Amino acid sequence: MNKPLPTHFEGSFYNLYGNFGARFSAMLLDGLILSPMVLITIILNSKNLSNYYISFAVTTVVSLVYYLYLPVKYGATPGKQLMNLQILKIDGSTITYKDAFQRYLPAFVLSLIALFVTAVAISRADAEVYNNLKWLNQSKYLSSFNSVMFYSEIGLTYIYLFSNLIIFLINPRKRSISDFSGNTVVVYKTQLGKIEDFKNNNTKVN
Repeated sequence: MNKPLPTHFEGSFYNLYGNFGARFSAMLLDGLILSPMVLITIILNSKNLSNYYISFAVTTVVSLVYYLYLPVKYGATPGKQLMNLQILKIDGSTITYKDAFQRYLPAFVLSLIALFVTAVAISRADAEVYNNLKWLNQSKYLSSFNSVMFYSEIGLTYIYLFSNLIIFLINPRKRSISDFSGNTVVVYKTQLGKIEDFKNNNTKVN
């Protein structure tokens, strides 16, 4: 690996790395873009208990395309693009599918845990009873079969989010747990020219 990008560029008054406001806004935008799929999934699942297995497959595929293919193809998710952000390796080079997968891995593991908890509840539930309940009661019905696992999964998610925030705030390159996992950084596109100059100068020195 080449020399890591600096924490800042000398003589520049602009941030190199995406700050909390930009990263949080990008996350909200990604959530908004994906919200139609979430809504369709909720409606589909409420119609029949067995539809959960279809939604598991569809959401997994969509998530992999959104968080692996798009960042490699375009440098970022749509939310990050709208916030003028780009994902790079820590040395400033473009990411590969391996980098994107490693970056998405922490969130993917959490989603697998959530799917497992839900699958356990589905295996114990009575389909006829579930299908005759209203939407809110359906969720309560499923959670009643494995309340310990359900609340443990929620607690794990909150621990991850809180840890992610602390790690992001205390490191100078504004890296999240996902960034450390994928060995990446999130930079402002306005700084790509300076990043390219840094890479070229580093290559000449080597």
